[in-house]
Amino acid sequence: MLKIPNYFANGLSKLTSVDIPNSVTTIGCSAFQGCTSLKTLNFNAISCADFSSTESEQPFNNLNISTINIGDNVQRIPAYFANSLTKVPDLTIPNSVTSIGNYSFNNCSGLTDMTIGNSVTSIGDNAFNNCSRLTGTLTIPNSVTSIGDYAFCNCSELTNLSMSNTVTSIGDYAFNGCSSLTGIVSLPKTLTAIGVQAFGNDPTIEEVKCAATIPPTWNDMAMFMTNVYNHSPLYVPINSVRAYQADPCWGQFITILGMQEEVLATDISLNQSQMSLMAGNSSQLVATVLPDETTDKAVTWASSAPAVANVDGNGLVTALATGTTTITATTTDGSNLSASCVVTVTDDMSEYDNYLSMADVEAFHGDTIVIPIKMTNTASIISFQTDIVIPDGLELLKEDGEYLIDPSDRMTRTHSLMSNDISGGAVRVICYSSNYKPFTGNSGDDLFYITVKVTDDAEGDYTIRMRNTLFTTSDFEELTAPDVAATIHVKSYLLGDANGSGTVTVTDVVVASQYVLEMYPQPFVFEAADVNTDGTITVTDVSRIAWMVLNPTLRAPLRAPALWNNGDCMSGNDITLAAGETHRVSIMLDNEMDYSAFQLDLNFPAGLTASNVKLTDRAGCHTFDVNTLQNGKIRALCYSPAMTSINGHEGALLTFDVSAVATVTDIITVDGIELVTPTCQTVKLDTFTIGVNNASSVNEVAEGRAIAKVEYFNLAGQQITEPVDGVTLIVTTYTDGTRSTNKIIR
Repeated sequence: MLKIPNYFANGLSKLTSVDIPNSVTTIGCSAFQGCTSLKTLNFNAISCADFSSTESEQPFNNLNISTINIGDNVQRIPAYFANSLTKVPDLTIPNSVTSIGNYSFNNCSGLTDMTIGNSVTSIGDNAFNNCSRLTGTLTIPNSVTSIGDYAFCNCSELTNLSMSNTVTSIGDYAFNGCSSLTGIVSLPKTLTAIGVQAFGNDPTIEEVKCAATIPPTWNDMAMFMTNVYNHSPLYVPINSVRAYQADPCWGQFITILGMQEEVLATDISLNQSQMSLMAGNSSQLVATVLPDETTDKAVTWASSAPAVANVDGNGLVTALATGTTTITATTTDGSNLSASCVVTVTDDMSEYDNYLSMADVEAFHGDTIVIPIKMTNTASIISFQTDIVIPDGLELLKEDGEYLIDPSDRMTRTHSLMSNDISGGAVRVICYSSNYKPFTGNSGDDLFYITVKVTDDAEGDYTIRMRNTLFTTSDFEELTAPDVAATIHVKSYLLGDANGSGTVTVTDVVVASQYVLEMYPQPFVFEAADVNTDGTITVTDVSRIAWMVLNPTLRAPLRAPALWNNGDCMSGNDITLAAGETHRVSIMLDNEMDYSAFQLDLNFPAGLTASNVKLTDRAGCHTFDVNTLQNGKIRALCYSPAMTSINGHEGALLTFDVSAVATVTDIITVDGIELVTPTCQTVKLDTFTIGVNNASSVNEVAEGRAIAKVEYFNLAGQQITEPVDGVTLIVTTYTDGTRSTNKIIR
């Protein structure tokens, strides 16, 4: 045992941090008074005597301490421990603590966040009185049986109260002055006594529930403000309504209603009893509370060593540092049942020479993804087994009754790869060689692949886990490997649903093609239409949406990086064109790869107009459309919903007519060229140009006349808007009123 004497460090103004070891049992009066630079208090005393009630003698009173770290072995918080330490913003009381002393955190007005461990049974008088900035929900853990007088008095920014089902007594004024409490105040079945004005000054409470079958006793002074009695209903066990109505205190409620009695839990279990994690990784624990009709299935989560791994309120375990901890889930309905999982945390994979791994993936509603599982190994491995856990929202796909788990080329012909459902919702995968052949390839290469379907209503992050991994070496030694996980980030929209209707239909194909043509349809969901996730909407996305419409039950084509300048090319021949004349231009495609879709932009200089943009027979069965963009370019879009390839590997793919309304010597630019393979890979080609040379008509050269307008007529003398196939007459009117007629045949 160790005692820190009175005035031990009094006046040490440069002291910034102090560690109280676990052997300390007594801290003397004013032991650290005058330590004006003291910022951090590491308190590890297992059981320390209460401090003096005289402020001037309390060892830490009125200091500038801003951080209090309470060790995992501390069993009780002494009275007046942190009284009036106004600069401490957050506090965690570990699970080892069983009692919180009187005035221990009284007047800690800077405290905003607090967690109370699951072993605390009593909260002393004035323990958190005047913690006026403590915000959010106050959770009284399931272990607490008594709450002292004024324990949380004047915690005026608390908005919610979650009280355990083991509390038997609430002291005088315990929650008086908690003026921001709203919603429901639920009092547990175990409650027998309530102190004077325990909830006074709480006019915003919407309803009160008391699960005790016998009305708890309370002082005849009001527990609530009059407004609560008049406007907030009281819910009590259905068979106890008359008892509450007859009680002189509880009978003050104008409205008392019955509620069904609670069904308590009889069993609790976790989906894992052991877990191995690398520092920095997370894993989800799931608690199952039985029977199914249990009224309150909520549980509290706790870690025996939060510095090794902590757990949030939903059971998500996060590994922090090497070591071992026990994660415990405890029922909150008063049954006080618990289940545990032992978690071992390793520093990093460097501790392991042989392990499986998988990478995080981005996906979409309804998407199908293939996830590579890699094996890093220094040993010669001949077999392995692992358990794959797929969360709700994802589905490990099957084909002909077998899971789609496919081998990589690291496996030889003698390897057998099998899978089956096992208890706990996992799929066990095993692989072995009948003649003990090791896996080939390089360490870190893919070993096998799993195919996962994202459900249509999935949203957010989902974690796929591999656990209980074992390897067998060529020497028949069994090696264990750590559990690993990967996060599937699911976007909040349905892939391909360009119009946001919730389904992928032909409308989405039309909407996406309109967007590519800069017709800007509404509504339009950009992220859903960008199915290859490259940040742009192009013919590749249109093609893939069309494919999805025609193949709703099949795996979508794999997304692959775009190729540039792969050897295929587009080109067009230069033309000679006089003012008032029209010339047909062909765009050629010479290709080795097969293509099912393309888009391109035609940019014409002033004085030239284009018309009659058409596909050739090479893509006669394809869908085709054109539009003039705001910048004056003409965009051509061609795709095949069935991913049918364009015919042939050379020759004209596209034709259009060019008319000159003025003398032009310039170029036509063809850019934005993107082609799509039948497997939805994008191929981008370089920009090319078509030269336009001026060839003035004879009359124009001879007479030097300026053109006023150009008109087109068919052989029947009817005026038409543009040249047609066959014979077209071009009538040019000059500014001097004269005309000339030319004939074009095509």
